[in-house]
Amino acid sequence: MKDASGSYMKYESTSTCAIGGAANILLGNEVYLVFDVIGIGVGDRNITDEQEHVYNDTDRAAGIVQAGIIAQF
Repeated sequence: MKDASGSYMKYESTSTCAIGGAANILLGNEVYLVFDVIGIGVGDRNITDEQEHVYNDTDRAAGIVQAGIIAQF
């Protein structure tokens, strides 16, 4: 595989994990509390360039938490 500069790069496979959940809780007549959680992580992998140098690509993780109130009038 070649990167954006045209250099050859060989990537080992890596693992990915994603998790999420949501809840809508009735607070009153037509009023809801909305709560969302989303997370993703990517495991380590080795990258080899065309000179056979091996680089370790470290873990990457991200997450989002959202909360809000929805009301119907």
